[in-house]
Amino acid sequence: MAKLEHLKINYMMIDTRNNYDVDFKMDNKNLNTYEEIFEKATKYIKFKRRIEKIAKSLENDIEKENIEEIIKEVEKIVYAKREV
Repeated sequence: MAKLEHLKINYMMIDTRNNYDVDFKMDNKNLNTYEEIFEKATKYIKFKRRIEKIAKSLENDIEKENIEEIIKEVEKIVYAKREV
């Protein structure tokens, strides 16, 4: 709860034993940052999945004849941004 309050995310606590009555509700009104945090997390997860797919594809092709050239091309692209 402290983390949600710190991030100004609205939340409510419900009692499942008492017909799902609301025990407590935190409403930060227009300070609520849930949408912003949700968008960032969604973007992160999508990129992470894409990266994992690329890595899996390279692993599956490891026995192919041209894998070294493919890896060199990937490295060239990845490391190009790191060069100063």
